[in-house]
Amino acid sequence: MFDEPIWGLDFGSTAVRVVRLARRGLGFEIVAVDRIDTYRDPTASTAEEMDAALRKALSIFAVNHRIGARDRVGVALPGLGFETALIDLPPVARGRVDNLVEYEVRARAGAAASEVAFAYRELPSMSVNERRVLVASGSIGILGGYLDILRSAGISPDRVTLAPLAFTDALRADGVETHDTMAARIGVGVTDIVVGLRGGPIVRTEPEGTLWMRRALQDRLGLGAQEAEAERRAIENGSPDPRVRSVVTDFARRIADRFESVRDLARARNPNFSPTRLLIAGEGGRIDAVVTELQNRLKLPVEVHRKWNRVAIAKPLFAHALAVEIPTLAVAVGAALDAAGASSTALSFVPVNRRRESARALPLVAACSLALASGVFAGERIVSQAEQSIEESANVVAESQFLLGARMDLERLRLQETNRRSEAERILTLPAEWSAWDRALTQGLETLAGDTAVLSARWVRRDSGIELQAIIAVPRLADEARNHPAQAASFQDSVELPLIKAGFTRVRLQRHRAVEVATVVPQEAAGVPRFEWFEFSALAPTASEPTGEGER
Repeated sequence: MFDEPIWGLDFGSTAVRVVRLARRGLGFEIVAVDRIDTYRDPTASTAEEMDAALRKALSIFAVNHRIGARDRVGVALPGLGFETALIDLPPVARGRVDNLVEYEVRARAGAAASEVAFAYRELPSMSVNERRVLVASGSIGILGGYLDILRSAGISPDRVTLAPLAFTDALRADGVETHDTMAARIGVGVTDIVVGLRGGPIVRTEPEGTLWMRRALQDRLGLGAQEAEAERRAIENGSPDPRVRSVVTDFARRIADRFESVRDLARARNPNFSPTRLLIAGEGGRIDAVVTELQNRLKLPVEVHRKWNRVAIAKPLFAHALAVEIPTLAVAVGAALDAAGASSTALSFVPVNRRRESARALPLVAACSLALASGVFAGERIVSQAEQSIEESANVVAESQFLLGARMDLERLRLQETNRRSEAERILTLPAEWSAWDRALTQGLETLAGDTAVLSARWVRRDSGIELQAIIAVPRLADEARNHPAQAASFQDSVELPLIKAGFTRVRLQRHRAVEVATVVPQEAAGVPRFEWFEFSALAPTASEPTGEGER
């Protein structure tokens, strides 16, 4: 749908050459070629005869090739009757460039300013303080005649440029460096020479082509028109008759003279210009004598453009006829590239065809609309699915929260149940512990001397074990003091009475009373409870405050 055909038409002096390109990624491919001869000698035919021949050739083209409403069409006009120039403008706004270029062109044309048609292209400038433009100008009558011929054939071109500029565009698109180079398309009726200066190209069209050899053959050898034409084509194809060697040599000298005059003109405009090579194409580029003469006269290497490096050629077109025509298609390829918008020095004598641009935009608009509708539909589906997914996710989260809460409740209930079971087990085992401790307390206190009075005794359950709290009185303290006068002073305060029988480490007495707390740890030995008593660790309440559980 978007592979729009791109046509390039080269209005030659003896034929109309046609190239059809197709976009292939970032490059182009030649998919069709055609050549429609006009069978007219420009030097021997009137302007009316040339117009009639060109109209006939374009009508044949319109019958053989249908140009659609979206097709791109570029036309290259002969350079004769037109001229090009480089104009430096001050750094003005873009909107004023048109007026300044028109003023410069009218000023150079002088009295014939009203009869001049022009087109321009802004070139890259070396300085930000100036604008450089390439201007092509010519007679309104000549340009109008070509446009009228195109309209009569039903052809509405997108771009109309000059053959030398189209030739330069074709070389650049093929990756050929044109700076400091003199490039020429030596055609049948004319020779287009382009001088690649750093500031911009200088273009000149010389009325000299291989048709000169046909006229020379007729005059010198007395050949007929058809015989001379056949011999001219044989010379172009590299198989001349030895008898015509002098004619070929003279033609090569004439072409070299044209090159020298253009070189001298370029040096007059730019004294620093020093070309590094010559690049030739066209029918005259196939003649070996021309290549040799140019090398000897200009002392520069000569390259012949015989094949396309970057512009691909469709496989069905690989044939001997096309191989011969490849050097002659450069201008048509450049015109097609100009129509495709891939030209580096694009300029056009016709305005933009809005109707054709609208036709080209319709498929794109339709595709964009379809893509937009598809995007909206897909977006709605995505939003709907997203909402559904969000709702499902919210349900999953709620369910997960519920399950998490239920699990936490279950764990809490399990912990409470465990605590209740532990408490129940403790309650069930507590009486047994009390009974065992009661017996141990009784046995421990009975081991004291018979004259020891137990004022109170109790045991209390603590986190670290069982605490025994006892208040005992030892009336024998006075006797002990008398028996041990050295310790009487200490007996007044406190006495440590060793009680070994029951396992007490010691009992601390204070003023005829013992107030201590003992912690015991139960141990099982041979099924019989046994208790190990440890040192007292804290004072208990006084005798006047007997409180607690298990009090005796």
